[in-house]
Amino acid sequence: ALEARVRALEAETAAQREREAEARRALQEAQRASEAALEAAHAKAEADREKMKADLAGRMKRLLSREMQLSAAVAKVMNAEEAMEACLTCMSCMELLKNPSTCVPCGHTFCGGCLTASGGKCQECDAPPDGVQQTLKVAQLETLVAKFGFQKQARTTNATREMAFSPRVYNSTPTSDV
Repeated sequence: ALEARVRALEAETAAQREREAEARRALQEAQRASEAALEAAHAKAEADREKMKADLAGRMKRLLSREMQLSAAVAKVMNAEEAMEACLTCMSCMELLKNPSTCVPCGHTFCGGCLTASGGKCQECDAPPDGVQQTLKVAQLETLVAKFGFQKQARTTNATREMAFSPRVYNSTPTSDV
């Protein structure tokens, strides 16, 4: 009876060891599957990251291209405005025309005050050969000068504000530690 009991305990112990070995194998298999899934998820995340970096680089390239186009357009507008300002500037006081008056027959235009100070004579070509010179006030030119002066003041104010409050926050190349 004792021997039978020992054999039964040995058989039970052997079965227990077999179950433990099977559980270890199952645990190892589950761990390998989990590691493989984790590896696949890491590879997918890395591929997604690289794709996002490439997308960001493309967007930055397009943004910089648009910024360069915009800068070129702004430069053209600024050059046109400088040329316009030269046309609306009194050659006597070198300021924007105030009460513009045009000399006849030469067509030169000065501020009304500058023309009065010169005795009503054109300061660029002096008096005409016959000594007769007329001046005309041009209301449309006065309106144009006033509008140009207002726009110039607004642009100067906006440019100053933009430089003070809008520093560039992006770099031309994306960093790798995104």
